[in-house]
Amino acid sequence: SFDYGAAMLFEEFAVRKLVRKLLELHGCTVIEACSGREALDLWGDVCDEISVVVSDVVMPEGVSGWDLAKKLHAARPDLGILLTSGYNQRPDDHGLAEAENVAFLQKPYEAKELKSNLYDLMHPKAG
Repeated sequence: SFDYGAAMLFEEFAVRKLVRKLLELHGCTVIEACSGREALDLWGDVCDEISVVVSDVVMPEGVSGWDLAKKLHAARPDLGILLTSGYNQRPDDHGLAEAENVAFLQKPYEAKELKSNLYDLMHPKAG
């Protein structure tokens, strides 16, 4: 089990529901936000509890997953951030090439890929 807190940030209800279930099966407490703006609004209240953020890059209300990742990474460089998208974009294309603890997962993906990425973000290798 992961035994960490997690923030879930998906605008797509079905995906959010499935990912939440997977995280909870691995011992995560899940806090959901439906948009990047809502995530930023919640951040101040939950930032100390969160060890990983999962976000689609395409989100409503004018704050993309890329924008969210940049803001949260600047505030907490140790925070694990997993961005997902069906579009062929990479962190390098959005100024996040050098950002540690930021990963990208191309949709569609399998549960084992999600689990592996989350585990790596929650248990960074000592370098």
